[in-house]
Amino acid sequence: MRPGGRLVIYLSASLANGPLNTRLRQALPEGDFELVLPQEFAPVHRAHPEYPRAIYQRCIDEMQRCDAGLLLLDAFGVDCASEAGWLCARGTPLVGLAGTSLRFLQHWMVKGNLSSVITTDADVDAAVASDPILGGLPRRRVAQWTEIGGALSALVEETRALRPKKEGG
Repeated sequence: MRPGGRLVIYLSASLANGPLNTRLRQALPEGDFELVLPQEFAPVHRAHPEYPRAIYQRCIDEMQRCDAGLLLLDAFGVDCASEAGWLCARGTPLVGLAGTSLRFLQHWMVKGNLSSVITTDADVDAAVASDPILGGLPRRRVAQWTEIGGALSALVEETRALRPKKEGG
């Protein structure tokens, strides 16, 4: 946590999910969080194969300065999976946010990178609880988006001790 108590969170989510990514930022208490949205520095008007290396490096720089990562499990792709592995390897807490899709449960390598999970749906919460990889992780169920901030703070604090952050890149 930074001076003043703000957590810096790197959001790992599909750039195509931009409006919901922004909505998530708006749901978090501004004084408690800085949510880094890669969509704000990635040239979304260009095709991914045309992204310059500087975009990759900016993502790495932003992940290095964050206190934790938040992976939107309903809408992630290969870039998000790479970010999840990078954050895990550095010992940075990585919280998965699962809404209404169970598709993420088939991705064992992504699940293995998570340090905790927030769910917004009772059926998804039950599936996470019974999952052989996720079942033993700290988990919080929230009823609405405005509750995500409290759950996120609690889980980052709880899991920080489980994953001591490694220095360097």
